[in-house]
Amino acid sequence: MKNGNYSFWFLIMFFVNILLLYATFYFEACNSEKSAWQMRKSEVAPDAEQINVEVRTKDGRKKVIWRVHPDAVDFSDSASEPVINFMIVTLPAPSEPSN
Repeated sequence: MKNGNYSFWFLIMFFVNILLLYATFYFEACNSEKSAWQMRKSEVAPDAEQINVEVRTKDGRKKVIWRVHPDAVDFSDSASEPVINFMIVTLPAPSEPSN
């Protein structure tokens, strides 16, 4: 009887480990979606109407500037607050007036 009891608990622990492994892979697969934020790789501003920008402040912290025109942001390496990441904002399509 004791050997059967050990086998039962071994099987339970085996299936629990399999379920935990499956849950881990499932969680990673769900959270691996690509971010819309893009790293700044050049000093050229993106071609868009509006962008969200993450900059490094003078004291070393990060700051996000929401919905700004790309020409209003300094994308150069020598900027006082250099751009780290940016995200192109997609503006909603203008709605048609209802009669």
